Amino acid sequence: MACPRMLAFAQNWAGKSFVFVIIALFAWHAAHRIFHNLHDLGVHNGVVDKVVCYGVALAITSIAGAGLLSLGFWAAALNWRRPRVVAIDAHQSAPRVRAE
Repeated sequence: MACPRMLAFAQNWAGKSFVFVIIALFAWHAAHRIFHNLHDLGVHNGVVDKVVCYGVALAITSIAGAGLLSLGFWAAALNWRRPRVVAIDAHQSAPRVRAE
């Protein structure tokens, strides 16, 4: 999928929800598997392992949620004051720009 199409998909509320669910499910699944693999390897610290594994999954989920929520706002803000090239003439040293 091309970058502009993915950006447009992630700016929609349904697209943001889909991307968030996918990221969150992968993060929590990985944390759960790492926790149980540590137990299989003989690391039995209990609460410390749970806090570290699931805390990292919570941090990843929170960062993904905050990033997806701000995605549409930042893209709109960047396009708001972008100067546009009005005309490029072969005799000019620089193109004329107009801020909209």
